[in-house]
Amino acid sequence: MTHAATEDPPPPPQPAWTSSPTRGQITVLGVCYFPVEYQGIFATQSSISSISGGSVHQYSQVTILPDAIPVWGVCHKKFDNNVILRDPTGGEDCFRCFHVSLHSGNVIQVYTEGLNKCYSSEEAVLQTCPTIHDIKTKRAREIMLYTSPGRLIDRVFCPINGRYRFTYDVNDGTESTVECPEPSSELSNCPKGSQFQVVRAGVYGKFRRCSFGELDMGLRCLGDWEGHDGQKYLALWDPEVTTDHQPRYRCAMYSVEETTGRVFLSFSIDATCTNHLHSPWDGYESMVLTPVTPPTPPAVVQTTACAFPEWAHGSWQHLQIDSNELWLQDAGTDKKYRTLCLSQHAPHGERYALYSQTQCGEEEFTCIWIKKRAVNVIEYQMASYPSDKYNASRICSDDMFRGQEWITQGHEYEQIR
Repeated sequence: MTHAATEDPPPPPQPAWTSSPTRGQITVLGVCYFPVEYQGIFATQSSISSISGGSVHQYSQVTILPDAIPVWGVCHKKFDNNVILRDPTGGEDCFRCFHVSLHSGNVIQVYTEGLNKCYSSEEAVLQTCPTIHDIKTKRAREIMLYTSPGRLIDRVFCPINGRYRFTYDVNDGTESTVECPEPSSELSNCPKGSQFQVVRAGVYGKFRRCSFGELDMGLRCLGDWEGHDGQKYLALWDPEVTTDHQPRYRCAMYSVEETTGRVFLSFSIDATCTNHLHSPWDGYESMVLTPVTPPTPPAVVQTTACAFPEWAHGSWQHLQIDSNELWLQDAGTDKKYRTLCLSQHAPHGERYALYSQTQCGEEEFTCIWIKKRAVNVIEYQMASYPSDKYNASRICSDDMFRGQEWITQGHEYEQIR
């Protein structure tokens, strides 16, 4: 007896994905759901009201499920950064359109015509999807979503690195004097030592010689991005805030003056990126940060030099490599390192002795071993024992790399500096 050959059933259709270099922009064809990096429980500012002697900041919870945002609706269709949600709670389906941007694992920015508006058909709601022009001109309503307190917060490097002196001004309309007119106050994203200090990792400020006396402040960076208006934005969380009388989350705009390294930083009055925030120079609170000059490298750095191979140049996931300069972003220590190439070593000239300085000015000598794995892929290892002195014969020896693991890096669009 013979049996007819049977074929395995065809696999179920898979969704077609389209992505772009823009962070958080994903198009899903044929299915509607939120990728895992969007999912979670978030806090959003629900209201801010004035009371005698201050303000009350209230927050509500927004949950993003794989296929729905409860209260807002069920995922119906996605295209580019837009998503149409279907809300069946009123007995009949109604539709809303949202423009959704993921800026980090901690921050999602949403724009919509308004939560109080709903449309009976997909065709009608498509006409209301926020455009870039609507966002730039602030015709669309902004909703900021921040990782909810008590949940695991992704560690995000602050885009403002190093030590600064700053002036500080509150633009609340009650007076015309500058609260901290002298650049004697200090701000830095230092020091960061162990994992136990990660709660404190972020931006630290010490207010000195100010009209309100002396005050210490700590803010944790949640994410940064370039807005549709071309401005640079920064989201922060104040872990010390436990009452409703101060904003728990803050949004800021910043600009770096290339010639001097000065940073202009302005904050909104609350958790939004719109209220009392107009530019890096004009916000509810404004700072001018002047960088503190880092330590001068030792003499050996001035007299010794080498160059990295051209195939290694460019931006990688945690590295930025130029001719003789390498920037390393180390998530394990929560530090950024600026390194200079000192000498090239065997095997095959793939090891490079480095002079290293953190964003806080901490100095050391170390070695990096770089291998080319493909056109857009490299791997590297760091020496296990950095030194405070330069020893050319020792710093890149085999002993320095025993037990170390290769770290894979792909080319990136953005620089990490």
